Amino acid sequence: MSTTKNYLTDEELDELNDIVSMYLDFAELRAKQKQPMKDRIDRLDAFLEFNEQDTLTDAGRISHKVAKELAEEQYDTFHQKRLEDPTKDDFDRFLEQNRLA
Repeated sequence: MSTTKNYLTDEELDELNDIVSMYLDFAELRAKQKQPMKDRIDRLDAFLEFNEQDTLTDAGRISHKVAKELAEEQYDTFHQKRLEDPTKDDFDRFLEQNRLA
């Protein structure tokens, strides 16, 4: 089992939440009006373009397997640092590295 980390900033998450909410409102309105959305992908792409958002053109460059392996490597590095001195967390290390002279 593995867990992922979200690397979006708070601002990016807020923007994503807004665009998803707008699209769901649009889809709900169409459903209430009994207008089928048989062309959902085309409508979603048009909606994103209208809102000046990028659309995906392919499945991406990194497979799930490769991403998971990278995440596990990063976690192993993090865990090893934590084992070296379990009394310090990343915040403590950050403070040490950025201490004002």
